[in-house]
Amino acid sequence: MTYFWQFDICALCLACILVLDTLMHKDLKQTKNRWFLAMAVAMVISSISDIPGILMQNNPQLFDRVTSDVSTMVFLTVRNTLPWLYACYVGSLLNLQRRYKKITTVLIMIPEIIMIGWMLFMPARRLVYYYADGTTYKHGPLFNAFYVLTAMYVLIGVFIVIRYRKALKLKTKAAFYCFTLLCLVPVVVQSFYPMLKWALFFQTLGLLGAALTIDNEEAVRSPESGFYNKYALYHDAKQAYDIGDKAGVIFVKVPSTQNVAVAIGGNAVAKINCDMGNFILRILPPHWQMYEVSCNNYAVLAPTANDTDLYGIASQIKERFSGYWEYDGGSIDLPSVILIGSIPDKLASIEQFVYVMEEEIVPERNGSQIMRINETAKEAYEAKVEFVLRNAIKTNGLMVYYQPIYDTNQNRIHTAEALLRLFDPELGMISPEFFIPLAEKRGLMKEIGDFVFEEVCRFLSRHREGNIGLTSVDVNISAVQCIDRELPERWDRIIARYDVKPEQICLEITESALSSSLFKMGSVIEDLRKRGYLLALDDYGTGYANNAYVMQFPFDVIKIDKSILWGADKNEKSDKLLHHSVLMIHDLGMQAVVEGVETPQHREKLESAGVEFLQGYIFSKPVPESEAVLFFEKTAANV
Repeated sequence: MTYFWQFDICALCLACILVLDTLMHKDLKQTKNRWFLAMAVAMVISSISDIPGILMQNNPQLFDRVTSDVSTMVFLTVRNTLPWLYACYVGSLLNLQRRYKKITTVLIMIPEIIMIGWMLFMPARRLVYYYADGTTYKHGPLFNAFYVLTAMYVLIGVFIVIRYRKALKLKTKAAFYCFTLLCLVPVVVQSFYPMLKWALFFQTLGLLGAALTIDNEEAVRSPESGFYNKYALYHDAKQAYDIGDKAGVIFVKVPSTQNVAVAIGGNAVAKINCDMGNFILRILPPHWQMYEVSCNNYAVLAPTANDTDLYGIASQIKERFSGYWEYDGGSIDLPSVILIGSIPDKLASIEQFVYVMEEEIVPERNGSQIMRINETAKEAYEAKVEFVLRNAIKTNGLMVYYQPIYDTNQNRIHTAEALLRLFDPELGMISPEFFIPLAEKRGLMKEIGDFVFEEVCRFLSRHREGNIGLTSVDVNISAVQCIDRELPERWDRIIARYDVKPEQICLEITESALSSSLFKMGSVIEDLRKRGYLLALDDYGTGYANNAYVMQFPFDVIKIDKSILWGADKNEKSDKLLHHSVLMIHDLGMQAVVEGVETPQHREKLESAGVEFLQGYIFSKPVPESEAVLFFEKTAANV
């Protein structure tokens, strides 16, 4: 049998390129880049150590037992560390080393350490491989243990990606799945055709794909100072929010930078900017990271830092920034405002984080000062969002997105939920979980509710003749709307204008809305019900009085909250709660919708339980009307 050694040569060339590129262009102070470099080096060693064995198997006259033993041991040992290294690399992308104790990493390493020890112990090594007739290489009875070990570490990596998928970029997830396939499929094929020897080559290709997902250092660093920039800060902060990490935050704001540049020149300001940033970097503890938000404005993310640590660093910054900064030709005093707080305690969302990051603050007195990020920051953010919201109402700047709801009995999209969205160029996409409660507090829900209702009526009227396959559209109704006795008559005029029937609209009411004023609400809901609107109880399972409301109000549909479904994935009690809730809803003559359906397993579970309607990302995320219509038309045509 002749083995193809050319694949190893190609793998070696690619791996060497990856090593050189990482050494030359990546910041090795970052844990993730060090793990990646370790993988690339492991690829180089694996390729080099595999080539002598292949050449000796192809040319028995060249066989040397010592050389063959050493190359085989090195190859098997190093190659089988790759899945473990990649699992660690994925974990480092999410900074999971801060969430788990070191003992966890040690425990994960134990199987790998055992296998390495096995390879070094001569009698045990014969169970992994041996030489028939003294020269022919053969797999031993325990060789498959290496495959089991590889599969275990691959599964750990898959678990990390699935568990923290929301915190990973799409390209990173795609690269991981590609690497997983390129690790497993060629190995399976090679087990049937051992002469190919292409597993390492395809694994190196997978590693190359992972390299392409690593942010270019030029994209995440300031070209003038070399410090990490605002893009890197946003990415790291959002990741902390997505995976539920707690982190301390320090913002250092030096006002009037533009005026200073006019006075002393741009080059002098650039020098001072570097001096300020380098001072902050020198005093930071390990794992704390500094970012340049803009010239002479900085931010620090401090994983697992307590308030005392934050204040200690802030005090050092205040002391230095209260002094003078030297530049060619003189010195200048630049008082600063130093804000300290934490994620998510003081900055509850990424939107608030960005707002505080961009906010200009002028010192209240001479000299640098330390201020805490507290309710004042939240109030300032609320004021900005309120301004954006009021302006959007005046200019029709609000947007209505649609998310489809799937009918399991008819195997088609049955209806859709209308969801309000608010975007601002400065604040970005503002979460409805923030601006809807704010609108209720500021008395804006009447205008917003009527806007959404009219947009849905316009949508139904516009596509009346089209083949989008929808029987109705769900509209959320707030507590303020539910006690508005004029609402039914206002909506009568709107549906008449667009020639829409009430039964084409299903009104979703949350428990929080129901709990606000039952007496006033009962009459409004009853009035809407008599007009023919469908009624749905939203977020079932999240409160304490759901069942009482189910009995008291004439709901057609009960929407089971996603937390019930996701809980059913984790424990048997939640699974039983889900099934018994569906049975109760059916016994009461109502239909069930389950939210948060994201996987084929979710869909199969719910269809087997007899749930009529499913809603979730497995079908589509909420999208603008134009995209929604294309989706509805496509799915309707496939029925």
